[in-house]
Amino acid sequence: MQEGWDWLNYHKAGQVLASDEANQEWADVRIDFAVSVGSVRSAYEARVEVSGSVITSRNSGDKQQLEEVKQYRVSRLVKVLSGFFSEFTDGRGV
Repeated sequence: MQEGWDWLNYHKAGQVLASDEANQEWADVRIDFAVSVGSVRSAYEARVEVSGSVITSRNSGDKQQLEEVKQYRVSRLVKVLSGFFSEFTDGRGV
């Protein structure tokens, strides 16, 4: 939402910076992006964490088993732009 519809056309690469490997409850991630090849690069760094779960069928079709799956939210989002940091956060996630 911060970048608008143009985000769909940006060049992007992502990586996991850190994670809770034991419980799989959170991960710190980074998405580097550029408007075009050779343009100024920016990035978003975020904390993604479990916010609950839902009961769902993983596949569509008749008589599929229902199972519980984790739901996630972004709880912290920081935009990194040429050494300038802008933080967007709220108590409910972004």
